[in-house]
Amino acid sequence: MRLLVTSKSQKDLVPKLLKIDSTVLVDLENYDEIRGYRPNYYHTVYAFGGGLVADAAKAIAKNSNLVLVSMPTILSCDAFFTSASAYRSEKTVRYEVNKAPDETIFNDEVLSLAPIRYNASGWGDILSSLIACSAWRNYNVQLRTHFSPIIEREVREYIRVARAPVDTETRLQLFETLKRSCEIERTLGGPYHEESAEHFFLYNLENHWKERYLHGEGVALGILVMSHMISSRLFEEAVKLIKRVQMRVIMPPKEAVLKTLEEMRDFVLSKHHSYSFIDTVDFAIQESQGFPSLDFVYSVIDEINK
Repeated sequence: MRLLVTSKSQKDLVPKLLKIDSTVLVDLENYDEIRGYRPNYYHTVYAFGGGLVADAAKAIAKNSNLVLVSMPTILSCDAFFTSASAYRSEKTVRYEVNKAPDETIFNDEVLSLAPIRYNASGWGDILSSLIACSAWRNYNVQLRTHFSPIIEREVREYIRVARAPVDTETRLQLFETLKRSCEIERTLGGPYHEESAEHFFLYNLENHWKERYLHGEGVALGILVMSHMISSRLFEEAVKLIKRVQMRVIMPPKEAVLKTLEEMRDFVLSKHHSYSFIDTVDFAIQESQGFPSLDFVYSVIDEINK
């Protein structure tokens, strides 16, 4: 018996060769309820959709000890390869360990139907390594993790060759890179090479700006804001890569971003997020100056999005 987890908008795209016995539809309104679903009489659960669908299916598969097959319809994030399901709790994002997919299927007939920006968004969870590897390398003592220059070199290499997902070859490149990044996370026991200040910024921004957006396009804003505060070299590299992979970047009201930044040090401390650039004296200095670089970063984002 096969259970399909998908969304209403994706249901009509389900490959006809996929023989399904029952279907569960996921949306933002019923996501928490679906995560607690414990189905009987099924052997396999198929996740067909984006990150929300993938996260819900991972929880269902764990709840009833089912085989899990993920088939993304957009490559918007790394949720199609990890065991973690994201959820919001106490005004931040947390991750619940569920079941990693037993198989993730690359179906380019489906992926090619999505606009380029939806797939390009997936590079956000890869390019975030620009910030995260910097933190991992420089704050090794505070993070209490063993920094691996070998892994950092591999990460830098797959970032270096990143390309816009405009055809089968480049969409497969993104698919394989997301997969490899998640394999590294499992090896390290955490996303030390991939999640840092840029993600924490995004988690707090959601407390001040309630609009929906593609995850990767939100991460891109975090990458640009944080990289510009860290160094001009890192910022220039981030801009070049975001343009090359044809990502767009969200542009919330500046007032919401400034409020987010003003609260960041207290936010990461109270939510027990890992040590990052936000915890440093250099961030505190820019905080005291009112983050004067934000206008410049926004002017660059406006150029990227044209």
